[in-house]
Amino acid sequence: MSLALYGLAVVLFLVSSFGYFHGRFGLAYLTGVAFWACSGAVVLREMGGALAWITLIPLLFLPALFLFVHTVDARTGTFIFPTMYSIPVAYLTGAILVVVAAAGLAF
Repeated sequence: MSLALYGLAVVLFLVSSFGYFHGRFGLAYLTGVAFWACSGAVVLREMGGALAWITLIPLLFLPALFLFVHTVDARTGTFIFPTMYSIPVAYLTGAILVVVAAAGLAF
């Protein structure tokens, strides 16, 4: 089950990345949220409780918070400069999360 979730997470990450690159922001957002759900489930299943939460907080919850702030900011235009880096940070941490989830499956 975890291997299938991991495969789905990788596919969702790639679809989200390509969607964002091609300006399909709705697709990128929906597949990004689904990616975080799948990869979070893999990490929680395959790693010990404390290690999983130490991994998930910086790699899952903080980037999700960055993207939420960016989404609100895109609507209001209040904090354009500080949040323009939130999307690359979210994709970078997503890529790291893919590697960490693979390590969790392997070990």
